[in-house]
Amino acid sequence: MRRPAVALLVLLTLAACGDGGGPESLPSPRPSAERTTSPRPTDTRDTADPTRTPDRTRGTADPTRTPDRTRETAEPDRTPDRTEATAEPDRTRETADPTPTLAGPPPPPAATTPPAAATTQPPPAATTPPLTAAATPAQEPTTGPTPSAAAATTDSGGFGILGWVLLFVVLGLVAAFLLINRSRRAAAWRTEAATLTAQTRTATDLRVPSVLAQRGPAERSLSWPPVRDELALLATRWADLATRAPETASQAAAAQVAGILQDLIAAMDALVIGGDERAMRTEVTVALDALTAALPPPVPVTPAPPPSPSPGQPPPPNAAQPPPRNGGQPPPPSGGQPPPPYAG
Repeated sequence: MRRPAVALLVLLTLAACGDGGGPESLPSPRPSAERTTSPRPTDTRDTADPTRTPDRTRGTADPTRTPDRTRETAEPDRTPDRTEATAEPDRTRETADPTPTLAGPPPPPAATTPPAAATTQPPPAATTPPLTAAATPAQEPTTGPTPSAAAATTDSGGFGILGWVLLFVVLGLVAAFLLINRSRRAAAWRTEAATLTAQTRTATDLRVPSVLAQRGPAERSLSWPPVRDELALLATRWADLATRAPETASQAAAAQVAGILQDLIAAMDALVIGGDERAMRTEVTVALDALTAALPPPVPVTPAPPPSPSPGQPPPPNAAQPPPRNGGQPPPPSGGQPPPPYAG
């Protein structure tokens, strides 16, 4: 604060010296603040500060100043104008002139006309809120999707009821196909197992006993090869059936039958070659008993009932006659009268 004050005092002293050497200037009708705010190569903030008025008074009290200058500065009616001029920073900027002039005619009053500042006072921001308020309602309808657009998005993004129904139908068809296929394979396996069981029982009940009935090794060596080939084929089929069993228990049963058939073939080979006949017969008997126990029991076959005669046709001759219903007497011949009941 001291440096600007010293600079201001130096400038005021130079101005006073210049006024004393030149011709005496007449009092100006303009406020004294405009003359003090004439552009000089100093900072305008020191001149525009209202607190610098005492410094100006002290500078004018210099004894080198003329009485007119002192009277002009001390004139009470000019103080409000000076305060107003120094209080408006905009007017100080407008009257600023880059070229310093110590003596000369004052600037024309048209340069500091108040209407210019009045025209710049209305802020343009006053018209901005109506534009924003008008633009906001126009954009509100576009922020939310319409019901048709939401429905289209839902239909395109999800399966929908029809899609889920079709999916469940397809899954049900696939499951039904798998179950039906499995049941068909199980039924086919059981049918083939029943066929092999019947063929195996025929071979063990008829073919093997016929070979054992032979008395000597020579006769057995002639009748055994065909039976051996049949038993070997049955063992191979049982082993193949075990690999296609639908259940673990069925697979184990088929594999057991195939193994017992192999043991039976080995025992019969030893018997035909001419070893210990008693020991070999014992091994053959054990293999036959194990095979009978491993094979499933035969399904009993029920005879089919005789066909019923058509209406108006006589029954077949071997058909059973129903019992008589007239007291134990045979029915009368056609066209005759029934005999009288027996009176005892």
